[in-house]
Amino acid sequence: ARCTLNADGMVRSYAQLVFTRNSSRLVGAVCATATNARALRASLWMADLAGHGTSVLKLHHLERKEQDIILLGALHDQDEAAMQVKGAIESLRPDHVALELCERRFKRMFPFGTSAFAQLPAEERRSIAQRLRSGKDQFAAAVAAHTQSVPVTLCDRDFRITEDRLLAHLQLDILKAGALGALGLPSADLPVEEALEEAVATCIWDERDKVMARRLQTLPGLVLAVVGVKHMEGLAHHVAQEIDPVNVDVLCKPVHLPLWRRVIGQPILWRLRGTFGKK
Repeated sequence: ARCTLNADGMVRSYAQLVFTRNSSRLVGAVCATATNARALRASLWMADLAGHGTSVLKLHHLERKEQDIILLGALHDQDEAAMQVKGAIESLRPDHVALELCERRFKRMFPFGTSAFAQLPAEERRSIAQRLRSGKDQFAAAVAAHTQSVPVTLCDRDFRITEDRLLAHLQLDILKAGALGALGLPSADLPVEEALEEAVATCIWDERDKVMARRLQTLPGLVLAVVGVKHMEGLAHHVAQEIDPVNVDVLCKPVHLPLWRRVIGQPILWRLRGTFGKK
């Protein structure tokens, strides 16, 4: 561990751990200090995890005035990551668990809630978990938080608003060409990939990072946020900034998207989801 001081002599806390699977060697570095019992609790837990050297997760510790946020970055489709997320919640016992889910996606995972799921026979619970193709880390986190009686906060924007904003972001000629390309049909010679990359970066990454960061800022105490690895950098940046809640509300407002635009853009959404031809 290494301490750094700011201009006021206050100890700041930062931690980033990167490990490789099946390896006892620490690939990243630990940089953790604590200004209070809450921060010390987080730092000691992270140091203990570092000692095992077998984590497939990425961690980032953000210390704020009334809270300590540990970003726990995981691959959504990885069984090992899901197991380690479960273990992290059980060992750390945070005050809040924050998930990269919206209400709609959470209800798809738990139609009758986590309490009803917990009452199912163990074999049926395992079967449901094994059928998940993605979101395994979120599923494991929700179940573990329920078991430990830790409050869960859904931090993400409704995914349909995200998809609608992305389709509205694209110019009509790009939308048509992108849809034809997603279907494997010939299309106009336009910079479709560049436009899609820009729309994804704005609507799927940056906007959602701002929304989730603002919601994380409202949670007091020790917060464990389970998110996709690709959100780590953006969340760390936005959590450290002052975010105007009015701007976040604007980003979360439903978009009036004409039906024809949604129909034309559906193949693009299939492509981005990796679920061609499926809802």
